[in-house]
Amino acid sequence: MAQEKRSPSFLVTLLGLAIFFGAIYFIMRYSPEKSLSTKKKQKQVEELTEKVTSSLEELFDGQCAVCLDVDAEKKLPLLPKESFSRNVDMLYCYSKLDNPAEIASVTHYWFFKGQLIGEKRLPLPKKSPYAVWSRMDMPEHPAGKWHVDVLAGNGRKICTTHFRLE
Repeated sequence: MAQEKRSPSFLVTLLGLAIFFGAIYFIMRYSPEKSLSTKKKQKQVEELTEKVTSSLEELFDGQCAVCLDVDAEKKLPLLPKESFSRNVDMLYCYSKLDNPAEIASVTHYWFFKGQLIGEKRLPLPKKSPYAVWSRMDMPEHPAGKWHVDVLAGNGRKICTTHFRLE
């Protein structure tokens, strides 16, 4: 069975978590003051947790999902899944940016078995939530593995979402 290739963001997440738990262990085990109270240790752990969490949030500045529809009023995906019937007429790729600094647009690149099927360039809204979505008509497309790459206007990859038509 072929092993699934992990994305760089997944590896960065694992590295961040390993550093986080290593730092907590170090604080708890090798604190310079042997008699640190539990409250002081807990405060140190909370401060470290906040620092690591904010660092990880900066690394992940986008999320995306393929769904059956989008609530345009609330700017939320409806029925996001990883597998859909090949009889669906259309699917949506929803993407939301958390830190869109100096990004004016994103492009959704739709792929089937590694071949580019379509692309949709989408301007970002001027205010939060920074959510956009594209629609792909699906009636003539066969079953199999699909994915959508979401790239910023400057070419930087924001996220990738995988799904199947069955």
